[in-house]
Amino acid sequence: MNMKSIFRIFGLAVATLMFAQCDDDDVPALEYLQQGVIKGTITGTTSEGSVAINESFSYSQYQPGLYGVDAISYYETEDDGSIEINVVRQDLRTGGYFSLAFELDNAADTSPDAYVNLQYRDKDFNGKILDFYTSSSGNELTISDFTFESASGRTKGKYVLEGDENSTGKNATISGEFDVVVKPLIY
Repeated sequence: MNMKSIFRIFGLAVATLMFAQCDDDDVPALEYLQQGVIKGTITGTTSEGSVAINESFSYSQYQPGLYGVDAISYYETEDDGSIEINVVRQDLRTGGYFSLAFELDNAADTSPDAYVNLQYRDKDFNGKILDFYTSSSGNELTISDFTFESASGRTKGKYVLEGDENSTGKNATISGEFDVVVKPLIY
């Protein structure tokens, strides 16, 4: 055995020992939490008007901080007793999300002002990718059976969003329900 072979074997042994002692990557994997659900159905047609959309979704994941404060579900009680509620649930696999914002006069308010924002993605929609997004801006939003329990933060109800202010430009209806727990926001 010549000196070159000994150095190669020694180098291989050192490299093997170094890799064997390495810990797993210190960067944590993308983690998310699950609690509650926002679910619903989208009905309408694609922008060409030739393909019907009849898609169901159920978002129960969230990751506080992933998209900044907009991705945090919370409620905030103002000095006058009014309450602002922000609810977000996501599907981190597809990038879909649903957010609801409510403005209540007080904790007993069952007909709050509301705002909705939806991003829905289906990566296998008739062999294509469906990217549907809409909001309550320019569309008709109805909230029913709304309840907010301030002691627990549980927020639930039903919604219907109708109109053509969406990514297809065609009339669509999104209807469903939500049941989540939000936490109080403090400063």
